[in-house]
Amino acid sequence: WYDANHARKEKLLHSIETLTDATSGLAWEAARREVADIEGHDWREAGQLPHDQHEIMERELRRALAAFHVRLDEAEHEALKQKEKVVARIQALAQRPLNNWKATRAVLLELQQAYMDVGPVAASSETDLLQAYRSACQAVVNKLGTLRGNSMEKRSDVIRLIRELTDKAGKGVSWRDARDKVLLLQKQYTGAGPVAHAEGESLWQEYRAVCDRFFELYRSWTGENVEAREQLCA
Repeated sequence: WYDANHARKEKLLHSIETLTDATSGLAWEAARREVADIEGHDWREAGQLPHDQHEIMERELRRALAAFHVRLDEAEHEALKQKEKVVARIQALAQRPLNNWKATRAVLLELQQAYMDVGPVAASSETDLLQAYRSACQAVVNKLGTLRGNSMEKRSDVIRLIRELTDKAGKGVSWRDARDKVLLLQKQYTGAGPVAHAEGESLWQEYRAVCDRFFELYRSWTGENVEAREQLCA
């Protein structure tokens, strides 16, 4: 019976040592719970030992627990530094001009995932860190949100300018200049920022209509040029 108890405690010590050496990243939270279960329940449930063996195994347990907690403290400190770096990058993202809202949103999502992939930090640091992280994310989200109204105006302006160029092409503006300007306006439309689905769909249909109209007339003009040149060749 003593031998069986001793074997069970040896196995528990080996589990603690394995968790100390092999744990990384998010697995530290599960490792901490498992070691706490061993210390608070499993070790006692493993059974009694003769007095001399009991003293030896208790010293081994304290040694293994001390090594685990030293490694855990190191891991928590490293996780804190990594998460603080991620928070700093998100804060910097909120300060940048939003030249490309899709790229900004993609970077934010990437940084949020990086934050989640880092292991746990010490409980004493977690509250302040989480507050800073949430504030930084919200600052970026708020900045993206301000684009919604401006985006509607920008897209409407693009549609209006393409319509005006369609009317002026071949008159006050050459067809080639009008084409170049329309191509530039198309890039501005796609980079104008997010809009709500309903308004975005309505604007998209209007945008497609004015673009189709312009290029239909542009192709007609190029076709007339071909015919004129053929006549000159003849």
